[in-house]
Amino acid sequence: MKTGDLVKLCVISYPQYIGMCGIIDIKAPDLPGLYPIRVFINNRWHPYGVSSRDLEVISESCKQDE
Repeated sequence: MKTGDLVKLCVISYPQYIGMCGIIDIKAPDLPGLYPIRVFINNRWHPYGVSSRDLEVISESCKQDE
């Protein structure tokens, strides 16, 4: 799991995001809560960090060499 991956959130823990996909940002140590993963979903950043247990990777990001 890395920054830029397309993910779905657990429907039990996050029922408000059923059917939505989000993009993760791993390097977010200043988030409130216990978990360091920030998720951009439903046109906004989720206000708290999300555990990797509650994420399902749909598509991995790819880094292009310059």
